[in-house]
Amino acid sequence: MLNRKIYIFTILLSIVSVNILSATCRASVNNNRPANIPGGTYIPCNINGCHPTAGHAAGALSATRHHVLDKAVLIERINKAFSGHPRGNEYRDGVNKIIAILANSGAPQTVIDDFRGGNVNNCSALTNSYLTWLTPNLILGPAPMLRSFDPGNDFDVWAHKLVADETTKNALEDIFNDDSPNQLAEYFSQLETRSAPYGFSNTRWTFDSTLGQYCLSSSFTGGHCPTTHW
Repeated sequence: MLNRKIYIFTILLSIVSVNILSATCRASVNNNRPANIPGGTYIPCNINGCHPTAGHAAGALSATRHHVLDKAVLIERINKAFSGHPRGNEYRDGVNKIIAILANSGAPQTVIDDFRGGNVNNCSALTNSYLTWLTPNLILGPAPMLRSFDPGNDFDVWAHKLVADETTKNALEDIFNDDSPNQLAEYFSQLETRSAPYGFSNTRWTFDSTLGQYCLSSSFTGGHCPTTHW
């Protein structure tokens, strides 16, 4: 009787595992941000060495949602980790974490179902939008033209330094540096489940009055901002 119960439990577990480990859809970059990914505003300053601060007041500017991993790199890594044949625990944990992030970001059930059960078909435009703007990969900061250095399509070292969760910060760096599917899936499973980008960091940006731009405070030396990420 006991053996029969174990057998039935094993069958049920395998059914659940197959359901969880169905192949995901294949993603592509969608530059159109989902409307419910929140942003923020900050109060600028114009004195050399001053710090802009998060807040709403007259003259406040909209903060930009900066990607730590470039959009194309993020999507390429998601596809490499998940759009192939399901491979086990790392795959399962990574897929479940992406689903948790999508759900926490306000993605509708259609997006979650599309990603989870896409079976390597192309993701829908809305699913691509939520994946491209995955919240643990976003930080709020001054617009690119107001930064003394902006990486364009490269890894955003400054944004990376502003990721508040250390585990997520390390995972994002590992995702950038590693292209092994199993390892990537494991790194994705370590991302923080967030509903919003990391907020505008008070005192972490400093104004250079000569350039009329901001840089990370840790990069502000000799009264000036660098024009590279260093």
